[in-house]
Amino acid sequence: MDDELIKKVKEHFEDLVIYKINSRKQEFNRIPRFIAEYFIMKFNPEGILTLENKEKISTIINELYPEPSYKHKLLSDLMIRKSIELLGEFKVRTHLATSSYHFQIPVLSVVSAKVVEEIVLENENLLINGMWGIAELQFIEGKEKAGILVTKFIPFQIPYFSLDFIINRREFFTLDEWIDILINTIGMKDEIFTRREKLLHLCRLISLVESNCCILELGPKNTGKTYFYREMSYYTQIISGGVISPAVLFYHGVYKEAGLLATKDVVVFDEISKIELSKKDETIGKLKDFLESGNFDRLGKKIRSTTSFVMLGNILLKKNSAPLEQKYLNALPVSMQDTAFIMRINAIIPGWEFKEIKKREESLSDGYGFVGDYFAEYLHFLRKENFQTIIEEYVSFSSNFNIRDQKSVLRVASGLLKILRPDKDVDEEILEVVMDLAIELRQYVIDQLHLFDPNEFAHKTLDYEINFD
Repeated sequence: MDDELIKKVKEHFEDLVIYKINSRKQEFNRIPRFIAEYFIMKFNPEGILTLENKEKISTIINELYPEPSYKHKLLSDLMIRKSIELLGEFKVRTHLATSSYHFQIPVLSVVSAKVVEEIVLENENLLINGMWGIAELQFIEGKEKAGILVTKFIPFQIPYFSLDFIINRREFFTLDEWIDILINTIGMKDEIFTRREKLLHLCRLISLVESNCCILELGPKNTGKTYFYREMSYYTQIISGGVISPAVLFYHGVYKEAGLLATKDVVVFDEISKIELSKKDETIGKLKDFLESGNFDRLGKKIRSTTSFVMLGNILLKKNSAPLEQKYLNALPVSMQDTAFIMRINAIIPGWEFKEIKKREESLSDGYGFVGDYFAEYLHFLRKENFQTIIEEYVSFSSNFNIRDQKSVLRVASGLLKILRPDKDVDEEILEVVMDLAIELRQYVIDQLHLFDPNEFAHKTLDYEINFD
């Protein structure tokens, strides 16, 4: 990022941007990046992070963010000292039978701590997606009713957010400047990438800004797939391998609660080849229904959701960085190697084009980008905006588009347009950038469908026209 762009970024966004080299330091790897950036902005909002402030942050993290193995030590400290503080991600459940709130503390395996009601009312997201912050716990003594009371909560997520603040300043930056700001925001160094490579990196943001989008990315190891989704938003849930049940994904009959596909902005299946679905027929059937309509029902409960679904996987490459297998969707679990499932994938990001991240100083950002918690809220609020109507107004699809192709391209193009022109100031250039990529990413799906069943899915090439007067 050159000096002139740094000056413009700091001029227009002031304390909403951070020098990214500070938050990629090894010392802060235990915690999500937006938490590290919260502390950095608190202690050292501008310039290089000083050794003194770095030590202060490290001390806070070490003292307040314990490993799970410290569970009984922490409970002992609470019992003896009567009060402790913890840093973590917390959630609250409403318990109607007792007209009370149950505060969940994962590191202590506590699901029903008491909490001061004002904390819940002032931090409503505790009831929705959960929140990161520092909780102050008090030990309530008593032979029969001993327990934990949460008396104070300091949230790390911003309580109020204005989408217009960023949107109204988009006009001061060229397309390439805006792309570079976003590349640095996601933690990458803009100087080492071509424009195409930058745009492919930004395609990972599509599911975070567009509802009901299903995206698959396959590529080699060490390209930052998992890291990206883990660090970019606290509205994302990553599931890495293992067995996944319908109760976790859709609806839990015991807790009477909607699953991840109704409570998160994005659910990510990492290491997709190692994912196992319990009650396979039920799970894959409901997943197909959800990807098609955004609806699912389980145990008589019908739910409408806007959650996006992402699958990540590793594949082997040829020397020219192309997939080793032409039929690369063999990387999916067998239950998903079904054309009825594949056609519901809106886009395939060609992860085989991503450069391997080898050395931090060579690949990771040393420029300025948006602060993590602010950017997470920005992406979250963009989901509520409708950009598909803009695409439909100016773009005509070729006659070989079917309904699923059109739906997929609209979703992907809309997401890309939100990322690149959140102010909706469109021209032919930006529409070409957005549409070329959206068509390409859908074309990968079409090509794989043809390989899996050439009789049902004849080979075709999607195309479009821009009608811009």
